[in-house]
Order: sequence, then C-alpha cells, then structure tokens
Amino acid sequence: MLLCLVGAPAVADDVPPPGASSCAVCHAACGPVPAAPPCLRNRTPDQIAEALDAYRTGTRTGTVMPYLAKGFSREEIRALAEHLGQAAPR
Repeated sequence: MLLCLVGAPAVADDVPPPGASSCAVCHAACGPVPAAPPCLRNRTPDQIAEALDAYRTGTRTGTVMPYLAKGFSREEIRALAEHLGQAAPR
C-alpha cells in the first residue's frame, strides 16, 4: 500500500491542468512561419501567464481569448502557463 502512495505524486504531476488540452487546439502550430494564434511552446511560463492575465482583466484585447481567460483564476492561469511553457527556453 505504501508503494502506491509513494508513486502517486509523480503520476499526478504528469496530468495537464484543466483547460490545457483546449489550448493546443488553436496554439499547436509551431512551424517556421509565425502563426496566428501564436505557438505557445515558444513562450516562457511568465509570458503566457502575463498574456492570460491581461486578457482576463481586459487590458489586452482579442477575439476569443478575453472570454476564455475570464474563466480562469490567477492560480489556474499560473498552472496553465507552467504546463504550456515548459518546453520554452528559460
């Protein structure tokens, strides 16, 4: 039983935060030509969190992102940013 509990956190860390899979639908194109919407793998977690927070508070305009970002708390935004920006150079 103890072995099951010891291994549980490592599995939980691999699970994307809620909403992360939806981001990939629009932001997965990461080719050599800049795409709109932008490739999130090329952004740091701080850049992603800053943009999402700006959409959430209305200080950054957009078509869909302001509506989506308003549904996330600051903690959820940080979790998404850490997950989505993990491949970016730091």
